Amino acid sequence: MDILGETADLNEFLFGSERASLAAVRPVLMDIQRGACFYGRSSLKPANTDVDHFIAWARYPVDLGHNFVLADRACNGKKRDRLPAIVHLAAWMKRNERLGGQIREFLWRSVGLSPNSRRRIRWRSGRTPKRRKQTP
Repeated sequence: MDILGETADLNEFLFGSERASLAAVRPVLMDIQRGACFYGRSSLKPANTDVDHFIAWARYPVDLGHNFVLADRACNGKKRDRLPAIVHLAAWMKRNERLGGQIREFLWRSVGLSPNSRRRIRWRSGRTPKRRKQTP
């Protein structure tokens, strides 16, 4: 299982992977979403909060950080395995454009990935940082 990367391996994409605890994702999402449900915008209470796969697990059975949102249990239950409404898709895309790197970095630190491991993951996903031109 890989909740850190931006791409999944072919085997996981074709055949899925096992569901895992997403507890490590909850604090960063709570901070990013400012304690509000991604779908209904209501204030979240810890006992009734789910880490949701924005693209439902039934349709995309891979744990990747960009696909997680926090949702009130009632909103998550209404969404179930359906695709979210277009308005939510726009908000999710905007969030990932703005904060995708922050989500990824937090998850990397929370599981203790070294800087070298991070560089390898970026290299494998085609997202290596651009080098600055050196001036003489």
